[in-house]
Formats: sequence, structure tokens, C-alpha cells
Amino acid sequence: MKSKIKTLLAVGFSLLVAFGLTSNAAAQDRIVYYAPAIETHISHKGHSVYYTTNNPVFSMEAAGSDVRQLPTGTDDCYVPSWSPDKTHILFFRGGTLYVMDKDGGGTFAVATAYNVGADWSPDGSLVCYVAHSPSLPGPLGLFIVSVDPSAKGNKKVGTPVCVSTGDFYGPAWSHGGTRIAFSDQLEPGGGAYLRILDLAT
Repeated sequence: MKSKIKTLLAVGFSLLVAFGLTSNAAAQDRIVYYAPAIETHISHKGHSVYYTTNNPVFSMEAAGSDVRQLPTGTDDCYVPSWSPDKTHILFFRGGTLYVMDKDGGGTFAVATAYNVGADWSPDGSLVCYVAHSPSLPGPLGLFIVSVDPSAKGNKKVGTPVCVSTGDFYGPAWSHGGTRIAFSDQLEPGGGAYLRILDLAT
């Protein structure tokens, strides 16, 4: 796949993340997020109490009501995001990118990935994410893979394609589906740059 990347301007990674979270949250009837959950353990024999904490995925109404903890296991989860039709949730856990349905069931692995952000294409058929680069300059690569939660068995996830290499963070798909914005740490002069990958050229 030929691609054309345009360097726009130097920005902090936090700006890219803040923009993505704001635009996603405003578009949802329910908000999906991760947060610490504390579980209390009481030993009646030893007369002791101890606590464990992990970061599960939650969803809630935009007004803050009807908070639900989704069943995502005991490992920490990060950066959840709705699919465009709000039927599935993309999230990171233990160095792997996963998809689950809106109630926390039907979880399946998408790919080994770095916990630096991922996004759905506007039609929900593709996911972009960051993983180890297969070639220089690296160290990371921006990947695109097809995802179909309704498919059976190992047909849910297609073959990932690396579309660019560098030191990337926070990929976000354009509304038209032809571009992906991301932060790049390897631009000349140092610092983070916001870049646009044009998939149509």
C-alpha cells in the first residue's frame, strides 16, 4: 500500500489524546472508560483485611448514572473505545488489543499491540493500532487490520498490514476513513509532531 504522510505541526502527545477523548465522548449516549476498582478481602480465620486493585472497563450514561463494570478479568485494561455502531468495545489488556461486546461478553484478541491508543474506521470494519515495527526506522509501526465480531472462529480478525513505521502514539481515524492522525516522536529536531497518513495515495 502506497502512503503519503504529511507533517503538520509540533504538538504534545497529550493534545492528541485530549482531542480524541473529547470527540469520542461527545458522540456517545454511553461513555466507556477505565478506572481503578478496589476489592476488599476479609479473612475470618486470620482476622485480617486486605485489598486488591485493578483497572477494569466501565460504561455509564453521559450524565454519570447507571455505571456498569464490564467483566474483563483481573488484568488492568486501558483506552477503551466504542465501535461506530456502539455494539462493541476496543480495549487493551496485558499487551494485547481486544474487542468485546457492549455488555462485556464475546471477548476476542485482535493483535499484540502497544498500549498507546487504537481506533475504529468509520464503518467499523477496520482497526488501526501501534505495534512493534517489522522494519526500520521503527521502533514502532502503524497497523491496520480488518475486524468482524459477527464472524465465526478465527475469521473474526484479518491479516494485519503495517502502513508506516516510526515512533507513533494515539492513532485516530478521520470521519471519511481515508486518513489517520497520530503523534510521531521521531521527527527531525525532536519533540512530538502531529502527522496525517493519507491512505488514498
